[in-house]
Amino acid sequence: MPTHFCPEVSYDAFGVFATFLSIYADEIDRDTAHARLAREEIPIDKDWRWQWAALYPMHYSECPLYSQLPYRQDASDEVPAMTDRVPVCPVCRIAKCSWQGRGSGRTVDCGNCGEYWISNTALAILPDDEATRARLSHAIFRNGSEDTLIEVRSDNLEGILSENPLPRPPQQANNMLTWLAAKTEARPSEFTNLVYADLPAKIGAVGIVASCAILDHLNEQGLIEIDGFDRMHKLPTSSDGKVNCRLEVAGWERLAALEASQRGSESTDREFAEANPGGEGMGTPTSEDTRTVFISYARPDLELVRAINSFLKRGAGFETWLDKEQLSGGQDWEASIRNAIRKAGVVLSCLSDQAVPRKGFFYKEMRIALDEAMKYPPEQVYIIPVRLHHCEIPDLLSKWQAVDLSENDGPESLLKAIGSALNVGARAAVTEHEKLKDAIKKYRDGLS
Repeated sequence: MPTHFCPEVSYDAFGVFATFLSIYADEIDRDTAHARLAREEIPIDKDWRWQWAALYPMHYSECPLYSQLPYRQDASDEVPAMTDRVPVCPVCRIAKCSWQGRGSGRTVDCGNCGEYWISNTALAILPDDEATRARLSHAIFRNGSEDTLIEVRSDNLEGILSENPLPRPPQQANNMLTWLAAKTEARPSEFTNLVYADLPAKIGAVGIVASCAILDHLNEQGLIEIDGFDRMHKLPTSSDGKVNCRLEVAGWERLAALEASQRGSESTDREFAEANPGGEGMGTPTSEDTRTVFISYARPDLELVRAINSFLKRGAGFETWLDKEQLSGGQDWEASIRNAIRKAGVVLSCLSDQAVPRKGFFYKEMRIALDEAMKYPPEQVYIIPVRLHHCEIPDLLSKWQAVDLSENDGPESLLKAIGSALNVGARAAVTEHEKLKDAIKKYRDGLS
């Protein structure tokens, strides 16, 4: 995780003054870098890149605490030239960027997020979790333009995050088509080159793996033509981190249909508002209401359920709703759970011998979900029973095919079922599959 160091300490460790150090994003990122360093025969004890992915250097005179010179930046001061170093973006931590100091912060030009200014204080308080940073990254891309430089400050950071939730996977797929169309509009039949690290903010995905799952899904649907995927490892394999891609005829037709649908939706919304001034109505929840995977479980299974939540959220990029992460002191927990189920795109009901015979809110959640399922067409998957081990399935859920995590392909089957319910491809790195399998084994060993 990135950490803020005083320049004096970083100078002692690295021989350079720096305010910010970032370790590798994950095992794949680290192993790739280590393999490159090994090929270049860089000694482990001679180069900081064996431990750190990036650092942000600063001139000694810029440090307000350790410089012997008085630190002052007037409006009339000459702005430093854009650095020729290529660090990783401090917001998304995915794409390379260039930056220059300006006032109490820095202007960053990121291949993923775009150009923005962020204060040092906002950077210091920015949460470390990947999903929050993905929200900010997507917000910067959506709201910025050539004429408007987004400014991220400590006093507006929370507002930016709350007003810009990540889209659910089907909308991410539409965003990918729209962005690809804009890149290839002048040459619609030609391939364009995409950099994997530049994709997440454009579509609103959490990380490169989730973005590549969207690309893979669009490719399987015949909406785009693309090369460079290794299905076994569920990650792109081109050595330069890029892929050639173009919209197929079906992709252009999908975009035309989306534009027509949006125009019709705006007209329908106006008519509905006129006919229903109180805002009351019934019907299938809209895409704006179906952003999450709701996880229902019994308390004795919490440890394994946390691992499932991490697999779906960090591994596959889904938005999830788990009470232990979402509820805080003072909230009306029952009302919050009801609201979350009604807004969910799919509900996972985690079953075990500890959950099925247990009285309590677990069955109440099940009945709320069953009521919501009645609003969907019969062919629409909304409830997915998930067997944590070989156990009975309650009669209330017996009509739906269950995912069995005790099977060797359980994690993959779970992703496939959720992807089918949300109409999107779903993939996770091999390391994430192994982590969940280890948690399942630990859980089963505890039962025996």
